[in-house]
Amino acid sequence: MADLVARLHILSYDIADPKRLIRVHRTMRRWGIPLQYSVFLIRVNKPALQRLKDELDDLIERRRDDIRIYPLPARLDLTHYGRQLLPTGIELFGRDLYNDLIPGLAALGDPSTRQRLKSSLQGG
Repeated sequence: MADLVARLHILSYDIADPKRLIRVHRTMRRWGIPLQYSVFLIRVNKPALQRLKDELDDLIERRRDDIRIYPLPARLDLTHYGRQLLPTGIELFGRDLYNDLIPGLAALGDPSTRQRLKSSLQGG
């Protein structure tokens, strides 16, 4: 049962070949939200994570490329500096993500950014 519960993960990659890099990036845009060029936020359960790994494994050359997946804790304690974390008005993975992600986004410090994210997650 716990295998079917979706969790947030950070996936990052370093791909040596430009053609493989483009393929991996396109694949990841289908699965998650880019936080930085080669860093994505994904929300998957264990079976979906395995499908993603299998898909990426078909695209990379293991001896030259590097992909890392970090599961995030249920209560995310996030510190962010610099540009806005997510684009304005982005809808993540549905309304329930608000309760998973917003507590950790409190570190952003800008109430209007939190409010825009909250509104987009709540469908308004």
